Amino acid sequence: MAGIMGNFVMRHVLPAFAAAAIFAAAPATAATTISSGTVSSALLFSPTVTIGDTSTFGASARGESFQITATGGFAGAQMQPGWLNGVIAFSRTVGASIDQTLTDLFVFTDGIESRDTFNFSAYRVQTIAFSNIPGISTAGSLVLSGFTRNVGRRLADTASELTISFNSTGGSSYSSSASLATVSAAPEPTTWAMMLLGMSLVAGTARYRRRSTVARLG
Repeated sequence: MAGIMGNFVMRHVLPAFAAAAIFAAAPATAATTISSGTVSSALLFSPTVTIGDTSTFGASARGESFQITATGGFAGAQMQPGWLNGVIAFSRTVGASIDQTLTDLFVFTDGIESRDTFNFSAYRVQTIAFSNIPGISTAGSLVLSGFTRNVGRRLADTASELTISFNSTGGSSYSSSASLATVSAAPEPTTWAMMLLGMSLVAGTARYRRRSTVARLG
């Protein structure tokens, strides 16, 4: 009886479990994430920039509007309006980062789904360039790490980075440009473990079947 049960487990239960493990390890939303692309624009608005111990860049009021050009997964936002909904804290030290919660910081209208939007939220801001000559010029470049979502098209939250560059000469208004590109997320350790378990079970099942076949032929 033990032999029969063992044979049943090897032939039916383990292959099914292995298949389930591989299926669980596969990204369930891979086909619905936002594909790589860019969002760029110039002269977005005249943002408020404060240079201090913790400097800030952003809209003095929520909903500062601008218009964008877009490619790739964001092509639906081409020449559609967008909004900046908040203030970004950044360090004047190049390479330094500030963790913060910036929910729906940038919102781009999706021209494919007229009532839907691309919503970019950030959790970290890193300074990659900064220059300030008081009364003469100020310029900077920031990288925002976060996620982009588009609920209307059922696109999953996608890891993204938004780069913002701004500059000012003398007393002129600030100008700004931005680029948004999705980044591929590496599988989590639990995902790797499930994949390895599934493959080992499949390999073990195959070896067992080969031994059983040889034993019957012998």
